[in-house]
Amino acid sequence: MVEKRTSFALESTISGIGHTRLIKSAKKAGYEVILHFLWLPAPEESIRRVQQRVKKGGHHVPAEDIRRRYPRTFKNLVIHYLPVVSEWFVWHAQETKKVLASSDTHAIHDVAKFLDIQ
Repeated sequence: MVEKRTSFALESTISGIGHTRLIKSAKKAGYEVILHFLWLPAPEESIRRVQQRVKKGGHHVPAEDIRRRYPRTFKNLVIHYLPVVSEWFVWHAQETKKVLASSDTHAIHDVAKFLDIQ
């Protein structure tokens, strides 16, 4: 993707840190990398959304996998992803257009504490 020098988007749960390599590579190639993170207050909402997706023909993710990955996602966000992107936004996924924090405003000064990351 980076080699083509075209704009692109990537969707991920960021339960792993593999995409940080792509982000670093893209930034090195001159890309501006903007991260939009949709925050859900509980894994049950993610489970419900996966169930809806499956009804529409999307892929299934076991509920136990979602619950196991849920806290890891927030840790990865703060420790591995926010430091390497050009700009970031944390959105409340259940409230339309509600930015909880951003690299511009730092509306929430301690994102890790807000997301209850140990």
